[in-house]
Amino acid sequence: MANESFGGISNITPWLWVWGIGGVVGSFLIGPIADRVSGPKLVTIIMLMLTVSLAALPFTACINAWLAMVPIAIWGAVGWALQVPQNNQLISAREGIGGGNVAVALNESALYLGSAIGAAAGGLIFAFQLGGWALPFAAASVAGLGLLLQLIALKSNGILSANKSARCSSY
Repeated sequence: MANESFGGISNITPWLWVWGIGGVVGSFLIGPIADRVSGPKLVTIIMLMLTVSLAALPFTACINAWLAMVPIAIWGAVGWALQVPQNNQLISAREGIGGGNVAVALNESALYLGSAIGAAAGGLIFAFQLGGWALPFAAASVAGLGLLLQLIALKSNGILSANKSARCSSY
């Protein structure tokens, strides 16, 4: 966002605060939502919101640097909220056989490994001088890939099915 095309800001502190506040809000709000919405569907919604917010970031920054706070806040909120439905699913899957705590620990480790890989990929974007605009598009592409894989998993598990809605409408 230091680039003149993306707001030309010299101090990112307010945007980091907004990301963090979004994360805290997402952490507080996700519990009751996770109690009402099935885990796989909630993960899909979160991944969609993450993909859209990351893709929207450079466009909003081009319009106005302050406007970029909107997708940054959404990114923070859904980024922090994603772990709750994932961990709920893992604990439920291990219920009765044990090992839910190990499954959650492995999931958290995988998330941190993904963060490290993402940071390295971001470093490569700068090393190859692709420009700051490439960062949110690369991140949105990875989030979009995650969304696609989630949709494939939903379809293969029968959670996402056109026939299911047709059956429901016949009642």
